Amino acid sequence: MNLQAITPAEIELTTAGDIMNPRTMALVRAARKSKARARDHQSVGWFWIIPGLLAVLYLCLTNFGSLYAAEIDTSASAAREHDSLIIRANEMLKSKEFSEVESAMREYIQRVEDKDSRYSLLLAEPLLLLGSAREQQGDAIEALELYGRSLHVRRVNQGLHTPDQIPAVYKEAYTLATIGNYQAANEKHEYAYNILRRNHGALSTELLPGLFRLAEWYDLTHNIYTARALYEHALMIMKESYGDSDSRLIRAYTGLADSYKLERFPPYQHNQSRQVVGASVSAGGATSPSTAPQHRPQVHRYSQGEQALQEIIRIVKADSNSTSADKALRVLDLADWNLLFDKIRRAITLYEHAQELFAEDADANQSVIAENFSRTVELYMPLPLDPPPRKGDSSQEALDGVVEVSYVVDERGHAQEVTNTFSEPEGIMDTRVRRAVRISRFRPLFENGVAVRSPTKTLRHEFRYFPRTKFRSNRSGAGDAAAKPDTDLQKVKN
Repeated sequence: MNLQAITPAEIELTTAGDIMNPRTMALVRAARKSKARARDHQSVGWFWIIPGLLAVLYLCLTNFGSLYAAEIDTSASAAREHDSLIIRANEMLKSKEFSEVESAMREYIQRVEDKDSRYSLLLAEPLLLLGSAREQQGDAIEALELYGRSLHVRRVNQGLHTPDQIPAVYKEAYTLATIGNYQAANEKHEYAYNILRRNHGALSTELLPGLFRLAEWYDLTHNIYTARALYEHALMIMKESYGDSDSRLIRAYTGLADSYKLERFPPYQHNQSRQVVGASVSAGGATSPSTAPQHRPQVHRYSQGEQALQEIIRIVKADSNSTSADKALRVLDLADWNLLFDKIRRAITLYEHAQELFAEDADANQSVIAENFSRTVELYMPLPLDPPPRKGDSSQEALDGVVEVSYVVDERGHAQEVTNTFSEPEGIMDTRVRRAVRISRFRPLFENGVAVRSPTKTLRHEFRYFPRTKFRSNRSGAGDAAAKPDTDLQKVKN
């Protein structure tokens, strides 16, 4: 039936419900068929739309996967190139090919910056290597700039407190120390330690490398009390983690003994007043750095140092892999300790025991035995510092001076017959060098296992000094009123 042929009256009858009318019935059937066809057409449309959408989605995912795979492949290739370059550059640094390293690193850095950005993580290590090359070529300032940029790249990509920045921080510290900025170098060492502590905790074995490094830095700058606290903290960590007989404890015990030695035998003469960089570092971490005087009241730390050295001997004896020569070297350290504190009889007994241990080891290196007993060994000699420039003479260039002193070492390890044999200029450092030799301590010469008096020895001490300049008028020439410099070497009263 043609629906368009239905009259309004018939529609009204249908609405009114006159379903008995044949025409009305036909109208109802036609309407139902029309509705069914529309429903079929709609279903068919969705049937074709859904596969199309799925096909488009498949193509998109396939294309994205290809792009992602290509990106991964590119990143892996860049990483391989980076790693290969770093290995090659490190090898060239070891062989002192500094200019070649500089050229390769600058080219690579420029390439990464053009392709990626100035903050790409791939630049962190090349910047360090370029800095090392520049430092070896004498440009410490540019080296510091490159180290700083490497640090910045690390922090941008990995966070402000990433432990991966530690190598760059230590390079900064070393370079700052070489140019004489010990305060800034001290701050860098403490910063590195605090980063490790922040990441690993105060009681972690991961903290030990940074802890030892900071303690050894404090040894170099004569901040012995803080260094001692760090060594004690290291011992606590290692005993808890490794036990009290592990050979790794030897490093901490050695540092502890050295701190007691430096307290009693500082490497300078007591009449010299110097300031050194130091800091207060507790077992848990570092506080703000401070400047501490180098000279401190001497304290007799014989028993504490002896105990640390005895612990080392105990650990070595408990180690099944240690040889008689290993034990002999540790006994030798304890003998030296006793001689330093004038425990002569005990020291000689220990020296004899060390020689017996060396004799028990058939594989002991004879050159090591000769090195330790067939000559005198300096244990302590506090040579003086170079004299500072005088006020008003700072513009003068420093000159070279030398003092030679002869002496013999007796059976007790003391210097005897100390005499100045040569000095140039005379009187500047003669007395100070002679005093340093007199208070020195030596391991004595041994012949047939017995300590003997050594032949005459000569110490040559070179130093730099600033001559004193006086100005006086030349009265002999008329019209010549210009002052002429005259260098007068003032003798130092000691």
